[in-house]
Amino acid sequence: MSNPASRYAEILLGSLISKGLTDIVVSPGSRSQALALAAADYESQGVIQLRVVVDERSAAFVALGAALETKRPVVVITTSGSAVGNLMPAVMESSHAGVPLIVITADRPDELRGIASNQTTVQEKFFAPFTRSFYEVPAPTGSEKKSEIEKLAEKAWTSAQTGPVQINFAAREPLSGPTAGFEQETGEILLPNLSDTGQADSDTGEVIPARHSASTAEATNSSTDAPESKNQWLALLKPRSLAIDPSANTVVIAGDKAGPDAEKLADEMRAPLFAEVTSGARFGPNVIVYWRELLKTELRDQIEQVVIFGHPTLWREVAELCALPRVRTLVTPSPGIHQYVPAGASKVRIGRLSSKGHGDQRWLKQWRILDQEIETELNPIESTADLSASEYARAEMKAGREAITRKSLVDAIWRHTWPHDRLIFGSSRLIRVADANVPRKNIVAYANRGLAGIDGTIATAVGVASSQLGTTRVLLGDLATLHDIGSLQLAAPLKNLQIVVGNDRGGSMFDLLEVKNGASPELFDRVMYTPHSTNFEGLSYGFGLEYKQVKTRTELEAALSEQSDRAVLIEVPLER
Repeated sequence: MSNPASRYAEILLGSLISKGLTDIVVSPGSRSQALALAAADYESQGVIQLRVVVDERSAAFVALGAALETKRPVVVITTSGSAVGNLMPAVMESSHAGVPLIVITADRPDELRGIASNQTTVQEKFFAPFTRSFYEVPAPTGSEKKSEIEKLAEKAWTSAQTGPVQINFAAREPLSGPTAGFEQETGEILLPNLSDTGQADSDTGEVIPARHSASTAEATNSSTDAPESKNQWLALLKPRSLAIDPSANTVVIAGDKAGPDAEKLADEMRAPLFAEVTSGARFGPNVIVYWRELLKTELRDQIEQVVIFGHPTLWREVAELCALPRVRTLVTPSPGIHQYVPAGASKVRIGRLSSKGHGDQRWLKQWRILDQEIETELNPIESTADLSASEYARAEMKAGREAITRKSLVDAIWRHTWPHDRLIFGSSRLIRVADANVPRKNIVAYANRGLAGIDGTIATAVGVASSQLGTTRVLLGDLATLHDIGSLQLAAPLKNLQIVVGNDRGGSMFDLLEVKNGASPELFDRVMYTPHSTNFEGLSYGFGLEYKQVKTRTELEAALSEQSDRAVLIEVPLER
């Protein structure tokens, strides 16, 4: 006789695989054993890639990274109790960034809930309001119809395309066992606890962002009986098509995950393109690298229209530009739980964007000329034509011995990354340095910018690296590394992974904020900068990674170019 939990797990995962599931991440636990063993069985058949991760928090970010790379839902499986809570940071990022994810949480059956049973908490809709859908699976009895389980899998797979879904899977003892004979279906399943949040389907209109100075009804332009979750589901509304007037002086802004559509529209409209490093649109002749400096010139006063793709997160100048009274703002729909609307903008049009025609080439030319002038000023090219061979060699040697700065660090990593590679940025100071300086280049770069948290960066990189063959480089600060130390043990076997840690011994990002000038130095260092004396060499060897410390540009170039039979941690000491 087959085990009910194992039978259900086999059908559920098999149905998801038939929909396109290729990756499963499992954290070990007793209550989830039927699911874990079913996943291992499918791995042995060669139909999925299974990753086993001890820590649930790391496991969820590994799944997130794999989903970023594969562009399809990844399943993460955990046991009950506090294990479920450890998934929350990655589920929140998945929700806000619109990354597909299916979380299957094992649970106790109804009769063991609410009576202080071991490892039992309230798991129903645990991740609300972040999940797109929630499904409760009562403890299987063996009488469930295969077709009903397949229907659940289909609904979960569909809902997970734009963000996280939770399936709460209860199980009674024995928690796993043989599954032979499950093909013969008998009995009915009513699934009384099956619930689905559903998805809205209507046209968007003009959105007037909420302002603290206005009443709620007036500011949101919604009736009093509008659902509380209107804004979070705006990303799922069926958008109308909006044709953009090309005669207006337009700039195109490509935020995180904007994709190539931003570059395409900028090219069609002959508009300058402000593309973040993780936009997927930082290529082509329209890219303006030093746009923030140019917004300090008279060009800013000539902007009439702003078109936004993706989720701009790095610079305040975007919101400030959209807040100008004369500027019209158009935004593409976001896959995240919240639709991106620039703070302070008066009116925003949301929809699928296209151009009515070509814009004025002279408008773009102004930006390109001034952008090139700044580039030449910041990075002057010294002539070597009059140098002898020995003088040239000494000049090169001198340059190679120069200490590494944040700018030279991001420049080296950007140059060493090619289209078949992957680059992951931690949410720290270095991504801003890169965004402000690196040239246009069509490469794949990721960052967890849905919530811009620094946790889980290494685990995300592990998920990406284990899903593709090129070199994956993750660039992060020392505090972001400390936030995800446990994930270093996952990195060690991946010989295509380089973890580059810019170590300034604390959170120097806070040195750039207003708080630096408003607090005493002692208190600021204590609770903001948070200095530390972590030995990254010892950590690397303890987790089985190769370790390199580089202090000069030549050493950095060599470290980035070398091949290894395991993951390497490259520590780069930086001045505060």
